[in-house]
Amino acid sequence: MTNLAKAKRPEKPGELLPRPDSNRTTITFELKVVTFLQGGGVIPKLLDERTLIRGSAIRGHLRFWWRATHGCTFKDIAEMREHEGALWGAAAEPQKRKEEPKRAATVALRVEKHTITTKQRTLDKRADKEICYGAIDVVNVFEVHGSAKITLSFPADRTAEVLNALQAWRLFGGLGGRTRRGYGTIEIDKCAELKLEEPEVFVERISKLARVGQQLFSLLPTLHGANLKLGAAVEKSDSPARVAWKLAIGRLQDFRQGKGVGRNYDGPSPKRSFWPEPDSIRFLTKSKHNLHRPEHDVRERFPRARFGLPIVFQFKGKKEGDPANTILEPANYQRMASPLIVKAVATKDGYRPLALVLNVPGAADVRLVLKISEREQPEVRASLTDAEAEKFSPMRGRGADPLQAFLNFFSQGTS
Repeated sequence: MTNLAKAKRPEKPGELLPRPDSNRTTITFELKVVTFLQGGGVIPKLLDERTLIRGSAIRGHLRFWWRATHGCTFKDIAEMREHEGALWGAAAEPQKRKEEPKRAATVALRVEKHTITTKQRTLDKRADKEICYGAIDVVNVFEVHGSAKITLSFPADRTAEVLNALQAWRLFGGLGGRTRRGYGTIEIDKCAELKLEEPEVFVERISKLARVGQQLFSLLPTLHGANLKLGAAVEKSDSPARVAWKLAIGRLQDFRQGKGVGRNYDGPSPKRSFWPEPDSIRFLTKSKHNLHRPEHDVRERFPRARFGLPIVFQFKGKKEGDPANTILEPANYQRMASPLIVKAVATKDGYRPLALVLNVPGAADVRLVLKISEREQPEVRASLTDAEAEKFSPMRGRGADPLQAFLNFFSQGTS
């Protein structure tokens, strides 16, 4: 019997490019992956080995970064979607699908001369502890070798938009899964049209594109008003991108779980968290072990919600009386992607650790619920006052906004 799963033809790596036209611009570049790759295939958490570099995946990344760079230049969401669909393609509206076919994109993309190969690795939880912290799992991690040639063709009058999206993807994005935690970081080489631009210079330039008095769109991530920090360049290393990445993600691990910062330690063993969430859960569930009575008087506060949702809280080494697993999630959404990106970035000085907080208008005001059970889901909040923030070690002296506090912490350890 034929195995239909194996017999299925792989996705084409890219579509045919249009014929040369004076009204179109065509650019080519070499794409490399300089950190470990994880996920990004048809099956979650796994690579698609048949078509490792997919044209549709690249288009999706460029579409996201086009919104982040140029979404702020339109008067409303409807106008933005109209321009986005014309450039990147769009499905017909549900009520018009029979009469109106899918709108073709004006950006054509092709993957060719693909020489990329991968080698599976199992991360060492001690030697690679920082990289493990940002992983989906420690087994399906891949080293990447080789490169792919990518060709883009698009209307000449929209060249600036496409190049800005490409620059943003190079600086802050990647391929595969967990790119906001540094996996799949890319290099773009041999592209005459794309000049190496420093991250802070690029963000400042993009921030000036918005119209004067422009109201940014609710919950749409943008580089307009984004905040970033850079660490010192890595020197004398065979894998500078990987070293810079470990430094960046390591600062996030320390901020959230590190010894004397995010958590108390007894020798090498982690003990109680310095964050308010565990005691808030003990208070709301009325569950606690006799040795772990709530210590904090700030209750029902979940500041780490600002780093992305949902969050599953598990009490490690659960003892009798400890709370059962609980889930913190947005009240009206399934998830909220983290606005924080920590990764390695190529600069004129070499690879540097980077932390970038995208501007997501309205994210701080999203209602949060703690899912204790199907029936019990109390509403909680992430925000802290200045006085409350001073009571918690990770926040103390760094401000009441958790994301800004992390950026301050990041600067103290990577400069």
